[in-house]
Amino acid sequence: MSTDYVQGKCYVYKESGAKIARSARIGHGVVFGKGTIVEDGAEIHNSVIGRNCIIQKGSRVIDSHIYNDVTLEQNTSIISSIIGENSRVKAGASIQRGCVLSNDIVIGVNVELPPFTRVGSCKHPDEELSEGEDEESQEKCDRTDVYDTSVLGSEGVGYVWKYGNEVGDEFGLGDIDDPDYIYDDEYSHLLPGGKSAAFRATSMGCIEEEKWKSSLWKVPDEIRDSDSEEDDDEQEAHFEVVVSDMVTTGYADGHPTDSIALEIKSYKFAQNKEFADCVRGVVPALLNLILKETSAKGPPTTNKLIKGITAMLNEKMWGYTLLKHFLQGFEDGLAFIESVEDFAIREEKKQIYSVVRYILQVSYQSEILSEDVLLKWADIREKSENPDSFKKELFLEEAIQEFVKWLRETAEESDDDEDGDDDDEEEDDEEAK
Repeated sequence: MSTDYVQGKCYVYKESGAKIARSARIGHGVVFGKGTIVEDGAEIHNSVIGRNCIIQKGSRVIDSHIYNDVTLEQNTSIISSIIGENSRVKAGASIQRGCVLSNDIVIGVNVELPPFTRVGSCKHPDEELSEGEDEESQEKCDRTDVYDTSVLGSEGVGYVWKYGNEVGDEFGLGDIDDPDYIYDDEYSHLLPGGKSAAFRATSMGCIEEEKWKSSLWKVPDEIRDSDSEEDDDEQEAHFEVVVSDMVTTGYADGHPTDSIALEIKSYKFAQNKEFADCVRGVVPALLNLILKETSAKGPPTTNKLIKGITAMLNEKMWGYTLLKHFLQGFEDGLAFIESVEDFAIREEKKQIYSVVRYILQVSYQSEILSEDVLLKWADIREKSENPDSFKKELFLEEAIQEFVKWLRETAEESDDDEDGDDDDEEEDDEEAK
């Protein structure tokens, strides 16, 4: 069977003909087959979605494998499970971790399927025949609607398979028919006893078994800390690159800033990041866009760059409306300034380096940056104990020093005005008395 998958951001692969709604939240490591439709508000992470599937509004699929021709109705939840072909999960149903559904299964409305449940399209072959039943009548029963509706819901289609003794023999675990059976006394708190233990340990979503495995490895603290720091740095760099790509692509395609911000926030949520991390990805993209547009008709002069900065960051402009989504607190403002500094220092031609003062000034005038954030940043740079650092060197540029001086004088005047207003109010109060 021929395939035509296109790789997108965050290791997302989409076969031609798959349709993903703009407001759907798609995280890392997702594959979409041809003809699949994902509606608004759906959320999918680390999963494989087969062909001709329908993921309706508000549905959530995490760490799962969905085979072809499956329909997930509105507000369903699939966690660490496998859903067979031509199955249907009705509205509001929840498939919890470790579940496996065979082909042609139906889960009823608002049903909550217990963890590690197995559902087949026919009865387990080892189930005993009911008293008075022969094999022919049993086959007829399997073809009709005598399903396990107590578990699957009144509209459910399928048979719940029970855990059997053969499981313990297969995995060399002994007799798990004993309700007190556990893996090992030392790790008994990780896995429940009873005949379901072996099935759970070999199922998707068995976090208890992963904890048990992790407990067997004793990594020296210095190695673990070193590896962790390197991994964190790589993850942060990757996150910023992906966010920058979202901004650049969205701008080129003419998408509104609200839609781009929604996409970035969804990715932020999936990666457990902060708004400051988003700012570190957005700012370089905006500065690159300024350079690109001002270079379209010859080398970017200082005047051209200042006009480009104003056109991008002034109030109600494209960059302004995008940044306002992420500048939610003090740390986010500092992240903005640091990102400008980093870009200016790394840029080979040093074009942005010469206009950092104007970026700060326009950002202050449009209220992207508050006075408090700018003054805090200035204090940090002044108190830096490394006078040879690139950021300290940039801070000591004449144009930036003039801006900082002006900013402080403005702040002092504001404080004096407030003190004067307070004195006037006190005099008015005395006269009133």
